[in-house]
Amino acid sequence: MTRVFLGAVGAFQKANLHTHTTRSDGAKTPEETVGVYREAGYDVLAITDHWKLSRTEMVGRAGGGQTAHGMLCLGGIEFDTPQDEGSATTHIVALGIEDARGYDGLPPADIIHKVHFEGGLAIVAHPHWSLMSEAGLLALAHADAFEIYNGLSFDTHRGDASALIDGMIARGASPRLCACDDTHFFTHDVGVCYTMIDAPDNREGSVMDALRAGRFYASQGPRFERVALEDGVLEVRCCGAEYALFLSAVPWVPGRRVVLAAGVASYSPLPEEAFIRVVIVDEAGRCASTGSLDVRQGGSA
Repeated sequence: MTRVFLGAVGAFQKANLHTHTTRSDGAKTPEETVGVYREAGYDVLAITDHWKLSRTEMVGRAGGGQTAHGMLCLGGIEFDTPQDEGSATTHIVALGIEDARGYDGLPPADIIHKVHFEGGLAIVAHPHWSLMSEAGLLALAHADAFEIYNGLSFDTHRGDASALIDGMIARGASPRLCACDDTHFFTHDVGVCYTMIDAPDNREGSVMDALRAGRFYASQGPRFERVALEDGVLEVRCCGAEYALFLSAVPWVPGRRVVLAAGVASYSPLPEEAFIRVVIVDEAGRCASTGSLDVRQGGSA
């Protein structure tokens, strides 16, 4: 039996799901921002200003049409709230909601519940930059995605949340992972990292369905083409990478670093490795990561 985690659709949509404009603390207008990402060749852009809801139809008008010139423009918002004694702040990006009322004062776990109740998707933003605790992240395990890579936060050396994510996985969580620029146009924060969505096209329904189903991965540059489990062997096909890492809750396993041959790497998980996070790395050290993949017999794709 073959379980395909990524690549079953045969197409990926390049997305930035965390973006700020002059409606909050960004340096460019929504119209300018849409233009920058359109010219950069993105398929999907979400405008997510702090406490300023941008509805999809409004963002679409700013860009000359919801799918103007081939790019889907999504609305959204970013909420922030204190979380616990181990976290300076917690930021939640919400997509697909129509009303931002009633969120002020809610703890982060309740913000996520409310977003889901209203039919939206919730992303935990820049957990390393926010100094979030592992316990705090585990309390938000019901989020739709966690930003493992945050482009703006790389300037403060807090853009990579891999250690926190692996701690979650080691304690039984199975987070889905995305990467976002968190664009403000402060520095070089455009095209630093992005989310690749496994969807047949960039229509809103296709994109939102794929995000809900967890068919996406995080990247700083390298790209997955297919990730599948067949007869107990996890096979990765990718481009732009030199080697693959097959990470799990088991601290050390021989052979988990595999040099790619013609863009392919294979790994046979040990019986005690129930979940695997696959990372591919290019010659410059840039990474792409899947979420936590259930490789148990009878597990889900």
